[in-house]
Amino acid sequence: MSFDSVIDQERPKSILQGALGREVLASSYLFFGPRGVGKQALAMELAKAVNCQSEGRLPCDSCSACRRIRKSNYPDVHLYFPTAHPKKVKPEELQEAMRQRAANPYFLPRYKESDAIHIETIRKIEKEANYTSYEAKRKVFILADADRMNLPAANALLKILEEPPANVLFVLTAAQPSKLPATVLSRCQQVRFARLSDAAVARALKTVPGARPERIRLASRLAQGNLGRAFELIQEEVQRNRAEALKSLTSALSGDLVSTIKLAERLGRSRSPKAREEHLETLQVWYRDMLLLLEGKEDSLINEDLKPQLREMANQYDWQGVQRSLNLIQDTRNALAANVNAELVWLVLFNKLRRQQRKPS
Repeated sequence: MSFDSVIDQERPKSILQGALGREVLASSYLFFGPRGVGKQALAMELAKAVNCQSEGRLPCDSCSACRRIRKSNYPDVHLYFPTAHPKKVKPEELQEAMRQRAANPYFLPRYKESDAIHIETIRKIEKEANYTSYEAKRKVFILADADRMNLPAANALLKILEEPPANVLFVLTAAQPSKLPATVLSRCQQVRFARLSDAAVARALKTVPGARPERIRLASRLAQGNLGRAFELIQEEVQRNRAEALKSLTSALSGDLVSTIKLAERLGRSRSPKAREEHLETLQVWYRDMLLLLEGKEDSLINEDLKPQLREMANQYDWQGVQRSLNLIQDTRNALAANVNAELVWLVLFNKLRRQQRKPS
């Protein structure tokens, strides 16, 4: 049996390979762990394995079933994920989301606050699960990011999991399983996924055409074990984006109120939600590194190539000030996700970060 396309995650792979080999596969699984570590990737591999037409290694990746499942073109394997309310989802948007996930099972979606798995989706699953399969040995329903399922949908799903139709497999994935009702959790065999090592992420990034070694090193550190995020970073101008974020931070900490207001206005008006999130993520990693420096843990730095600049800024803070700054940045990420006034949020953040610095003695 082979799940070679999934990076690391040897324990989850071993659990599933053992269940397949002994023919004791559960009817429902919950794959849980950090985002971007291969939960959906392994769910798709499991769907191939239970429907593979080969007599040898499973999945073989060459039979008709394996090839079509890989392309999301198999009638008995269904992938669902959080969306706007089904009545508001445009077909072309749904098709594009499916295309992205099929092309890259580590694809990292950016959800809106209101995106969820809705009860209409679960009713559709219930109806489909009770139909006779077209050709599959076992129908498979994958609910990606199931921790964004709303309560009515979770209650409806529970009824299906309590009395699952024959020859149907459910796989839920979640980064925050505690958000799912305990009753749903109790009906699933739970499989924990670990954070990927920087080395594992770097190995995966080497397959990206044209990726330079220095960019691979930086992206693998900044991704913090999230391969989906690493694939995004390797396609971006990582060093340029980091330089812009740090330039804005330095300007905000050292400038006067007027220049800080202008900076907040520029960031609030000119940046897309995705770019703002990445900007704040860069700042969060930077302050995390400052915290590590103050704790004497230099071997764990992500921005290791900028250690002199890190040390210079860290000397302007004490440990409590850096910790409070990290909390402020997270509060800002939460606020921007809720679509508040972006210019005001940036201004408040920069003013509060400045107040965390130690006063000159």
